[in-house]
Amino acid sequence: MATLGNEQPKNLFIVVWDNECYQSIGGPPTHTALGRVDLAAIARGAGVENAHTVRTVDEFDAHCARGLAMEAPYIVVAKVSGTVQPDIKRKHSDGREDKYIFVRHVEASEGIVIMGPSEHN
Repeated sequence: MATLGNEQPKNLFIVVWDNECYQSIGGPPTHTALGRVDLAAIARGAGVENAHTVRTVDEFDAHCARGLAMEAPYIVVAKVSGTVQPDIKRKHSDGREDKYIFVRHVEASEGIVIMGPSEHN
Protein backbone atom coordinates (compact mmCIF):
# COMPACT_ATOMS: atom_id res chain seq x y z
CA MET A 1 0.00 0.00 0.00
CA ALA A 2 2.79 2.41 0.86
CA THR A 3 4.36 1.89 -2.56
CA LEU A 4 1.04 2.67 -4.26
CA GLY A 5 0.64 5.76 -2.11
CA ASN A 6 4.12 7.02 -2.97
CA GLU A 7 4.26 6.04 -6.64
CA GLN A 8 0.65 6.90 -7.60
CA PRO A 9 0.48 4.71 -10.73
CA LYS A 10 -2.06 6.11 -13.18
CA ASN A 11 -3.41 2.83 -14.49
CA LEU A 12 -3.84 0.59 -11.45
CA PHE A 13 -7.28 -0.62 -10.38
CA ILE A 14 -7.38 -3.17 -7.54
CA VAL A 15 -10.30 -5.22 -6.25
CA VAL A 16 -9.90 -6.91 -2.86
CA TRP A 17 -12.49 -9.65 -2.40
CA ASP A 18 -13.06 -9.72 1.37
CA ASN A 19 -15.06 -12.72 2.54
CA GLU A 20 -13.82 -12.09 6.10
CA CYS A 21 -12.53 -15.62 6.53
CA TYR A 22 -9.48 -17.74 5.79
CA GLN A 23 -11.28 -20.13 3.48
CA SER A 24 -8.17 -22.14 2.61
CA ILE A 25 -7.82 -23.33 6.21
CA GLY A 26 -11.45 -23.99 7.02
CA GLY A 27 -12.95 -20.55 7.46
CA PRO A 28 -11.74 -18.94 10.69
CA PRO A 29 -12.50 -15.20 10.72
CA THR A 30 -9.97 -12.62 9.55
CA HIS A 31 -9.25 -9.33 11.31
CA THR A 32 -11.77 -7.59 9.05
CA ALA A 33 -14.47 -9.82 10.54
CA LEU A 34 -13.29 -9.74 14.15
CA GLY A 35 -12.57 -6.12 14.80
CA ARG A 36 -12.39 -2.63 13.50
CA VAL A 37 -9.90 -3.32 10.71
CA ASP A 38 -10.86 -1.40 7.56
CA LEU A 39 -8.75 -2.25 4.51
CA ALA A 40 -9.89 0.80 2.54
CA ALA A 41 -8.98 3.08 5.46
CA ILE A 42 -5.55 1.43 5.63
CA ALA A 43 -5.07 2.15 1.92
CA ARG A 44 -6.13 5.78 2.37
CA GLY A 45 -3.74 6.09 5.30
CA ALA A 46 -0.95 4.85 3.02
CA GLY A 47 -1.70 7.56 0.48
CA VAL A 48 -4.20 5.88 -1.88
CA GLU A 49 -6.94 8.52 -1.76
CA ASN A 50 -9.38 6.51 -3.86
CA ALA A 51 -10.01 3.46 -1.69
CA HIS A 52 -13.57 2.39 -1.01
CA THR A 53 -15.49 -0.46 0.62
CA VAL A 54 -18.59 -1.71 -1.17
CA ARG A 55 -21.32 -4.06 0.00
CA THR A 56 -23.74 -4.16 -2.94
CA VAL A 57 -23.47 -4.95 -6.64
CA ASP A 58 -24.66 -1.43 -7.49
CA GLU A 59 -21.91 0.13 -5.35
CA PHE A 60 -19.39 -2.23 -6.93
CA ASP A 61 -20.50 -1.32 -10.46
CA ALA A 62 -20.34 2.41 -9.72
CA HIS A 63 -16.84 2.19 -8.22
CA CYS A 64 -15.60 -0.01 -11.07
CA ALA A 65 -16.73 2.62 -13.59
CA ARG A 66 -15.09 5.41 -11.58
CA GLY A 67 -11.93 3.46 -10.89
CA LEU A 68 -11.36 2.35 -14.47
CA ALA A 69 -11.68 5.97 -15.64
CA MET A 70 -9.41 7.36 -12.90
CA GLU A 71 -5.88 8.58 -13.58
CA ALA A 72 -4.70 7.47 -10.13
CA PRO A 73 -4.59 4.21 -8.17
CA TYR A 74 -8.07 3.04 -7.17
CA ILE A 75 -8.92 0.29 -4.69
CA VAL A 76 -12.30 -1.34 -4.15
CA VAL A 77 -12.73 -3.62 -1.13
CA ALA A 78 -15.71 -5.78 -2.05
CA LYS A 79 -17.39 -7.44 0.91
CA VAL A 80 -18.63 -10.84 -0.23
CA SER A 81 -20.28 -13.82 1.42
CA GLY A 82 -18.02 -15.59 3.88
CA THR A 83 -19.54 -19.01 3.19
CA VAL A 84 -16.91 -21.72 3.26
CA GLN A 85 -17.20 -24.30 0.51
CA PRO A 86 -16.95 -27.83 1.93
CA ASP A 87 -15.26 -29.38 -1.13
CA ILE A 88 -12.17 -27.13 -1.06
CA LYS A 89 -9.01 -29.02 -0.16
CA ARG A 90 -7.82 -27.67 3.18
CA LYS A 91 -4.25 -26.94 4.16
CA HIS A 92 -2.73 -29.07 6.88
CA SER A 93 -0.67 -26.26 8.36
CA ASP A 94 -1.40 -23.01 10.13
CA GLY A 95 0.13 -19.56 9.70
CA ARG A 96 2.93 -20.18 12.19
CA GLU A 97 3.98 -23.39 10.50
CA ASP A 98 3.74 -21.72 7.08
CA LYS A 99 6.13 -19.02 8.31
CA TYR A 100 8.74 -21.62 9.26
CA ILE A 101 8.29 -23.53 6.01
CA PHE A 102 8.84 -20.30 4.07
CA VAL A 103 11.88 -19.25 6.13
CA ARG A 104 13.50 -22.68 5.77
CA HIS A 105 12.91 -22.57 2.00
CA VAL A 106 14.57 -19.14 1.73
CA GLU A 107 17.47 -20.30 3.90
CA ALA A 108 18.01 -23.39 1.71
CA SER A 109 17.58 -21.64 -1.64
CA GLU A 110 19.70 -18.58 -0.74
CA GLY A 111 22.31 -20.32 1.41
CA ILE A 112 21.67 -18.01 4.37
CA VAL A 113 20.56 -18.38 7.98
CA ILE A 114 17.56 -16.33 9.00
CA MET A 115 16.39 -17.97 12.21
CA GLY A 116 19.06 -20.49 13.06
CA PRO A 117 18.42 -23.97 14.45
CA SER A 118 15.67 -24.69 16.91
CA GLU A 119 16.77 -24.69 20.55
CA HIS A 120 14.47 -27.62 21.26
CA ASN A 121 16.02 -30.51 19.33
